Amino acid sequence: MAMFLRFSLILIILMGIAAGLPKLAYLPNEADFGALLGLSEPIIRGFGAAQILGGVFAWFPAYRALGLAILLFTFAGSVVLLLTLGQVTFALISLVPMLLAGLLFFREWRRAGRD
Repeated sequence: MAMFLRFSLILIILMGIAAGLPKLAYLPNEADFGALLGLSEPIIRGFGAAQILGGVFAWFPAYRALGLAILLFTFAGSVVLLLTLGQVTFALISLVPMLLAGLLFFREWRRAGRD
């Protein structure tokens, strides 16, 4: 189980950073997606920065719960935005990192309560 959780943590950190970089760079696909929702460039870049920051924080044990919470909320936000556009299939796929971030966050939160 410990190996699965370690692998899942590394995976969710990489997914958060990978999801945030295109938004922070404001790549055309992200700009188009934001335009469909009426989101401005600073909002999209901020969302990307939050995802990257969440991934970086999650790497360090002292900040892991905070980083995972950020990732949980940003992935949940992505799911909501995708559903808003009617992209149900992609939203369902995006539930996987959201649920994984949630699992890891609640595990970390519970563990912090015991220390």
